[in-house]
Amino acid sequence: MTNMTLIPPALGIDLGTTNSAAAIIYEDKITIVTDEHGESVHASALAFSEDGQVIVGNQAHGLPNDNIV
Repeated sequence: MTNMTLIPPALGIDLGTTNSAAAIIYEDKITIVTDEHGESVHASALAFSEDGQVIVGNQAHGLPNDNIV
């Protein structure tokens, strides 16, 4: 049995004032975080729906009310 040191995954976040991006490095592989549409750049925006649900990123950007950009 070899003496292996397990290194946990790391998350890198580029939190910009207009857009943000994130990547995960694990086992010498870098994976860019994408949304359900495959987009890797996300709007730095936050919004609240009428029922109190939190909406983030590209979905929140451009909503007419209750958003924080």
